[in-house]
Amino acid sequence: SDVLNINYATFNTWATRGEIPFKRIKEFSEKLGVNIDTIINGNINTKGNENVIVQGKNNVVNFQKNSKYNDKFQEFLALYEKYGNEALLDQFINKLENLKKIIEE
Repeated sequence: SDVLNINYATFNTWATRGEIPFKRIKEFSEKLGVNIDTIINGNINTKGNENVIVQGKNNVVNFQKNSKYNDKFQEFLALYEKYGNEALLDQFINKLENLKKIIEE
């Protein structure tokens, strides 16, 4: 109650009722710098520092292909997406892990 600058009796009344007046929720949102939805539903959204804000249900996030990969790697990815499977991926991983062991010894 101290952080939000409300007296304990008011805070206790809201807790007993299980409800905070919307006007006060908006005020708290502004004071705390959080989304109103975070206060009401507990959904935490972080802004800045390249974070992604996702609200609602059944969301899908697609990432742009990284331009640092060369054309050969992009070709591999396209072929793998079309024809690849778990068994093939396991073989690639196994070969790369073996190569890593050889190089690091």
